Amino acid sequence: MLSPPDLPTLHMASAVSAAAAALLLLPYLLAAKEARGFIWIACLVAMCGSMVAYSVRGQAPDWVPIIFGNALGWLALTTAWHGCRQFRDAPSLALLVLVPPAVWMALCLVPAFYDNLSIRISTAGLFAVLLYTGVSVDAWVSWRKTRLASLRDLALLFSLMIPYFMVRAGAAVMGLIWLAHQSAGWPALIMSTAIPFLVLSANRERAVVQRRDSEVDALLQDRAQLDRLLEDLPAVVYIRDYLPDGTSRLVYRGGDVERAVGWPAAVVNKMDDVSEFAVNLTLADRIAAYEKAMAGEVVSVEYQLRQPHGGARWVRASGRMVERHNNGYSRGVGYITDIQDLRDAEARATSAARMASLGEMAVGLAHELRQPMAIMAMAAENALDDIATGDLVEAQARLERIIQQNRRASDIIDNLRRFAMDAQDAGPKGRVPLSAAVDRVLLLMAGVLHRGAVLVERGLPEHPPMALAWPGAVEQILVNLLGNANDALAARPAEARWVRIEAHDDPAAGTVRLVVSDSAGGVPPEILSRVFQPFVTTKAADRGTGMGLAICHGMAKALGGTISVENQAEGAVFTVTLPAAPVQGQDTVHRAA
Repeated sequence: MLSPPDLPTLHMASAVSAAAAALLLLPYLLAAKEARGFIWIACLVAMCGSMVAYSVRGQAPDWVPIIFGNALGWLALTTAWHGCRQFRDAPSLALLVLVPPAVWMALCLVPAFYDNLSIRISTAGLFAVLLYTGVSVDAWVSWRKTRLASLRDLALLFSLMIPYFMVRAGAAVMGLIWLAHQSAGWPALIMSTAIPFLVLSANRERAVVQRRDSEVDALLQDRAQLDRLLEDLPAVVYIRDYLPDGTSRLVYRGGDVERAVGWPAAVVNKMDDVSEFAVNLTLADRIAAYEKAMAGEVVSVEYQLRQPHGGARWVRASGRMVERHNNGYSRGVGYITDIQDLRDAEARATSAARMASLGEMAVGLAHELRQPMAIMAMAAENALDDIATGDLVEAQARLERIIQQNRRASDIIDNLRRFAMDAQDAGPKGRVPLSAAVDRVLLLMAGVLHRGAVLVERGLPEHPPMALAWPGAVEQILVNLLGNANDALAARPAEARWVRIEAHDDPAAGTVRLVVSDSAGGVPPEILSRVFQPFVTTKAADRGTGMGLAICHGMAKALGGTISVENQAEGAVFTVTLPAAPVQGQDTVHRAA
C-alpha cells in the first residue's frame, strides 16, 4: 500500500501552484480586457487560501483548517462552477457562490457539529460530492459547446474527484476514520499539479477562440458591408485562388450579378466560374490570359455568355494577380462587366464607317464595273456579226471574253458584298490568308487609289501568313488604313505617293503581322500617342469623323490582337498584330457552356 504523502508539503505546493496560475492569468485577462475571467482569479485565490490553511494544520489552531480551509475550498468550487457556466455564456447568480461557504461556517458554529469528527468529515464529503458533481456537469456541458480541450481535461479531473469523496464520506459514516485519513493527500497532489494550470490553460484557450471568433465576425461584417456596397454595382467582382496544378477556386463574388451577366444570382452563386456559360472563349484564350496574369500583367478578355432565354451577351473580364507564393499558390482579383451596349455602339460605328468607305469607293467601283460591262457589250455585238458571217471560231472567242469579264465583275460585286457585311456576321473566327484579304481590298480600292495617283507596293512572302480572324474585320482594317493613307498622300507630289503592304509571320510568338506604310510624312507628333482614340483626326470636318483608326483598334482588339503606329523617315507605319491560325487540322478548342 502506498504511504500517505506529507500533507502539509503537498498543501503548500498546491497553494503555490494556485498562486502561480493566478499570477500568470491576471496579466492575460488585463490585456484581453476580459472582466468575466476574473471569476477564475477568485477561484485560484480561494484555492490558494484553502491550501495554505490546510498546510498549517498542527501549527495553528484547529479551527483554521477546519473552518477557513474548508470554506475557502467550497468557495473555490463554487467560483469554478460559475466560471464554467460563463464559458458557454449561461446565466448564473454570482451570489450563489457564497452559499456553501456560509453554510459550512454556520455549521461549524454548532458545537455538536464541530466536535464530532465523524459527522464533520461525512458532511464535508457530502459537500464535496455535491459541489464536484455540479461543477463537473457544467464543465462537461460547457466543453460540448465550446470544444476547448483544456476544459475537457478540467471536467475529467473534477469528475474523478466525485468517487473519492463518496468513499471518504462513506468511510467516515461507518467510523473508518483511518481510511479517510489514509487517502487524504492524493487529492491535494492532484490539486497541486493539474487543476490550477488547467484553469489557466482553459482561460487562455478560450481567449484565443474568442479572438478568432471576433476576427471571423469582423470578416463577415466586412464582407456584408462589401456586399452592400457592391450590390448595385453593374459588375461581378470576384477573388479567385489559383493552385499549383493549374486549377482555381472561387473565394468571393459580389456585385449585381444579373445586370452584369444576365443570369439570376441564385443560379450564378451555385457556379464556381461564370465562364461556364461562355460560347466563344477558347482554351487558347484561357491559357494566354493565365500566362499574362502570372507575368504580372492586367488581363482583359472579351467573350460572349449564353443567356437564359437564348442569344448571347458580350462581357469583358478583367483582372490581375495580387498575391504570389513560393509554393505555387496565387490569388487574383477581377471583375466582369456587360459590354453588349458598347459592342452594339461599336457595331453601329463600324457600319457607318463601312458605309462611308463604300461611298468613297463608289466612283472607283463604278469605273471598275463599267469597263468589263463595256467590253462584254462590245464583244456581244461583234459575236453577233461573226455569227451572221459564219465565223463561229471568232464568235466563240468573243463569247469566252464575255465570260471572263463577267467573272471579273462578279468578283468585284462579291468583294463589295463581303465588305458590306458586318465583320463578325460570318460566325466564328477562321483561317484567313492575308494575301487573299489584301487582294480583295485592293480590288475594291483600285479606283480610289488610281484617282489619287497612289502607287501600291506589295511585300507579301511566297507563302503568306494565315491569321485567325474574321475576314471582314481584316479587310475593314485594311480599307481604313489605305483610305487614310490615300487622303494623307493627297498633299504630296504625285511622283512621291506610294503605300506599301507587307505581311510577316512570327511562329515563336504565335502571331502574324500586317504592316501598312506610306510616304505621307507621318502622323503629327502631338496626336501620335492618342491617334487610336475616337474623334482624333487631322482631316477637315467634311472629310472624316476621327473614328476610322478607333474602329481599327477595336477590331484588332476583338480579334485578340493589337494595332500600333510609328513614324519613320518618309511616313507612318501601321502594324496590325493578329493571332496566327492553327496548323491545318488542329481545330480551335472551345469549352462547353
